[in-house]
Amino acid sequence: MKLAQFLALVIAVVFGLMLLMLAFSIAQPRSPDDWMALVAAIDKDVTEADAQGRKIPKLDREDRKFIRKMVNELTAAEDAKPTAAQGQWLLAIRAWIDASR
Repeated sequence: MKLAQFLALVIAVVFGLMLLMLAFSIAQPRSPDDWMALVAAIDKDVTEADAQGRKIPKLDREDRKFIRKMVNELTAAEDAKPTAAQGQWLLAIRAWIDASR
């Protein structure tokens, strides 16, 4: 097997594993406390990145508004949870933040 083919195979396997991990993390049931912890961590990381002048790729104004909205919604009620679509958006934002480090 040539080196280029081997590297392409390794990249494909790594990408496949990343997709599998993302699918697994989305499928896991999360408690309201888990969601609140996730949103609080996202908000903290975005605030720290702003203070350091670091840009988080893919994170735009709408994402920032969404994060603030989720902080407000999840702190309003003890049993509040995001919808499935909101949960996927939050997990995507978390992945963008992790990738920017």
